[in-house]
Amino acid sequence: MQSLFLLIKRFRTPILFLLLEIFCLILIVSRNRYHNTIFYNISSEYTGKLLGFSNSVWEYFNLQEENKKLAQENAQLRYLVSKKQFPTQGQKKAIRDSSIVNQYQFDVAKVVNNSTHKSNNYITINRGRIHGVKPGMGVISPEGVVGKVKSCSDHYSVVVSLLHSKMRISSEVKKNNSLGYVQWAGGDPSKAKMLDLPRHLDVKKNDTIITSGYNSTFPPGITIGVIKKVSLKSEQTFFDIDVQLSTEFNQLSYVYIIKNRLKLEQGKLEKESFEDIDE
Repeated sequence: MQSLFLLIKRFRTPILFLLLEIFCLILIVSRNRYHNTIFYNISSEYTGKLLGFSNSVWEYFNLQEENKKLAQENAQLRYLVSKKQFPTQGQKKAIRDSSIVNQYQFDVAKVVNNSTHKSNNYITINRGRIHGVKPGMGVISPEGVVGKVKSCSDHYSVVVSLLHSKMRISSEVKKNNSLGYVQWAGGDPSKAKMLDLPRHLDVKKNDTIITSGYNSTFPPGITIGVIKKVSLKSEQTFFDIDVQLSTEFNQLSYVYIIKNRLKLEQGKLEKESFEDIDE
């Protein structure tokens, strides 16, 4: 211990200089959005490479199980795509426009980092700008919704997890299309809340919650979870609903990035329309 103090005393000037440099760098990054974005992208790139290497070592000893899981996920993905490409029994006429039929494309990605115990959780995946990934794209697992892409480097992307205090998913009750939104309340990574469902609606335990399709991030009909508890106080206008999430965030391995080919067109039209109304 004495040797350590002598070493610090001997090099106190360069140590102090280094600490001040680090402090200044933190101030610049935290108070400047441009520098914060650059730092976030660079750190995501190198952190992703390090995590990818450590993850590869782990996968070497679990290769058989991983291949089995990937095959199951690919089978479910093909089923999901087929549902979007062909008319269901309730449709009287098939959709002819190829841009509508093939509106959503899916790209598989490997999870290289994932947190579930924080108040704001993020996921790092091994797909980035060179793979066509852009901020705002939706991310799902074979079981259901995962989150939305926040930022990208060339080879990696950071996803805002559904387990994030500011993440909201436009959703509906599958059996009657009652609209609301799902938001994680913190704590248990397997549970969330469904909000804004008026008390007069028919909502019961074990009802399935899916994406509404009322945004350009997720296709309609993607599973979010199942209602586990419905309560209502006499003075409340809306139900208090607990949802069991379908995605097991503690076991995420592979996910799918959703590329909406018509998202730019939809966003441009809505922006122009809203601006006209404001004027």
